[in-house]
Amino acid sequence: MANRLLLLIALLCLAENVKSHDTDHIIVPDSIVDTSSQILSDNTSGDIETDGITAATSIRYHYNDSVIVPRKRPFKAALEVFGLNIGIWAFDRYVLQGDYARISLNTMESNLKNGFVWDNDGFATNLFSHPYAGGLYMVSARANGLNFYESMPYAIGGSLMWEFFMENEPAAINDLISTSIGGFALGESMYRLSDLIIDSRATGWERFGREFLATAISPMTGLNRILNGEAWKRRNFKGRAFGNIPAKVLVRTSYKAITNNTGVFDDVSNSLFVDASLYYGDPFAKENEKPYDYISFEAGFNLISDRQPLISNINAIGMLWGKNIELKKETREMVLGIFQHFDYYDSYADDGTNHFFRIAEAAA
Repeated sequence: MANRLLLLIALLCLAENVKSHDTDHIIVPDSIVDTSSQILSDNTSGDIETDGITAATSIRYHYNDSVIVPRKRPFKAALEVFGLNIGIWAFDRYVLQGDYARISLNTMESNLKNGFVWDNDGFATNLFSHPYAGGLYMVSARANGLNFYESMPYAIGGSLMWEFFMENEPAAINDLISTSIGGFALGESMYRLSDLIIDSRATGWERFGREFLATAISPMTGLNRILNGEAWKRRNFKGRAFGNIPAKVLVRTSYKAITNNTGVFDDVSNSLFVDASLYYGDPFAKENEKPYDYISFEAGFNLISDRQPLISNINAIGMLWGKNIELKKETREMVLGIFQHFDYYDSYADDGTNHFFRIAEAAA
């Protein structure tokens, strides 16, 4: 009788453990994420929730909070990229009534036969809208547990799908380049910067504000948090994907006047300019082992302007690889690295047909 009672209690405990088990994430708790648990986070595809600190001989990461690593869901990520393209196409076709969005099986077949061309679409379309779309593809994969390199094919695949099947215009090789490579930079930046805002301990208006801001920075992060319930799930830790990463934010506002004439007050374009700079991580930290462990990001906006575009500039620099160089003087630091750049500058000289300057590099 006693054995049966003990067996019943054991079964009940097992059932409760399965019931409370988190099927969407791997949770690495307490204050240390070491080499062993990092391998667990990167390579484990099952549903695992640790309940202690994994022992290791070499401690490489030290956080003050638990880290959540989303379970790898490659097919869900691909479905999101597909749905994103369908949604953008539907908006272009039925809301904007764009001629380029009038597609059929004939246009798809024609695009496949003709191959790539070099198009001359608008500056903002080619060098901001396309990289931003690539960033959404990238985050669709990152938010579903894939690492940086595993997410790259989703940005490339999403761009290929759009170029060949979602427009009646020939596929453009320059669009593929800017969407894919620019998407790597913007996507990883959006994903990591939005993670700084997330705090699953917050409630009420603070929680709403954090989730709203995180979604504004990275829409696909917010969408996935809504789909898996993390947007309103209450935890006793922040629930971020990268732990406590050092970050510095600088926001500046100013009056900006631009003119292309010699007279000081002749033909002046006026705007209320807001510039935000964010420095994520430490470029000299020895723990930098993953792409974009260090990011320098800057965005400028013309909030109130008579003729200037809303987005004035976006600049992102991400460290893909870095190696610390030991110097004799301890007060000096040096790092040898490979960095990815994304730069975008835009301005208008008159009603929008002429420009003071327009410079962009989506792949550098």
